[in-house]
Amino acid sequence: MDPSAQQIREMLTKPLALGEAVLLAGVSVREALILEKCDISSCDFSGAVFSSPVVFHNVTFTGLSWFKACVFKAGAEFSGSTFSNDARFDGSVVHDEFRLVRSELLGASDFSSCVFHGRTIMDNSTFCGSLSLEGADFHGETSLRMVECLGGLWSENTLFADAINISGMDVHGRTWLRNLRLGDQQSSGTRQEFGDMINSYGYQWT
Repeated sequence: MDPSAQQIREMLTKPLALGEAVLLAGVSVREALILEKCDISSCDFSGAVFSSPVVFHNVTFTGLSWFKACVFKAGAEFSGSTFSNDARFDGSVVHDEFRLVRSELLGASDFSSCVFHGRTIMDNSTFCGSLSLEGADFHGETSLRMVECLGGLWSENTLFADAINISGMDVHGRTWLRNLRLGDQQSSGTRQEFGDMINSYGYQWT
């Protein structure tokens, strides 16, 4: 039997010994899962299905934060949060708005092969490790305004089907934009114009 939202909150906020993690892979969460202003233990939600809103607001993920291949049916909010280790969202599907505003991600951030059906907002966030958007599809409006990538940006085969705002985006290290697609325009010139809007402090491949 899958745990309730309250049971999950209790598991996530309980201190764990070094090397332990809350294993919630494949769970089905029907209620809204809301946590604010607290420390979150290492957690693995790989393959979980969230039928109601997911809110991790102003929290600190103290260890692993794995949301690989999850389905967010009602959107997800991770704004104001700190990820102390790698943040794994690769292969996830978000059916409503995804927000990661004013957050700090200290490890690698993996959004490869994600599908975002609603708006995606990551404004004013700092990615201290690499940020991977490889193969991700953004079907709604997307904003990466004032984002800082200290470990490079990998965005090969990424689709931005709707409006994209990257004003003030800084990338330190490698900026990889090969085969990036903007709506129906897929010319290399379009990718070059996209790259020109990024403040790159390193090599850039378009």
